[in-house]
Amino acid sequence: MSDIETLFEDHADDVYHFLVYYTRRDDVEDLVQETFIRALRSIDGFEGRSAAKTWLITIARRLTVDGGRKKRDVPVGDEHLEYRQNETGTDASEAVIRQETADELLDQIHRLPDRQRDVMLLRGISELDATETAAVLNMSRTGVYVTYHRALRTLRSRMDRGGDRL
Repeated sequence: MSDIETLFEDHADDVYHFLVYYTRRDDVEDLVQETFIRALRSIDGFEGRSAAKTWLITIARRLTVDGGRKKRDVPVGDEHLEYRQNETGTDASEAVIRQETADELLDQIHRLPDRQRDVMLLRGISELDATETAAVLNMSRTGVYVTYHRALRTLRSRMDRGGDRL
């Protein structure tokens, strides 16, 4: 298996999920494909100073920012969004409330200032650690921590006004 095939097998889902939440677009599969095409073109330049996942998400983010595609706020179909259900079983009304809360939270994340939104999506959704997030966004780790906590404070305030609690 080649390096790019290994990267794809190991990280395609991570890139896909990041792009779903970051772009809120229906053409996420195309963006994932373009991300890996760009990775293939520049794989010789990957020095391994960061994790492969971090490198690929950086490429995906730059792809959307460079192409101006991030700003188009087109709703994503539900088939892209994965909501975890309580394994003990919940009634339909609780599931609907959780889904509505998750939708509202994602909407509020996208209303944050760009830097806060990016940090929140990378840390909270893509589950990158502070060092990886700092590498993707070209920030310091301290800057990531501060920005993340400011974003959380803003989201809590907004969700509290709406009756939800983070």
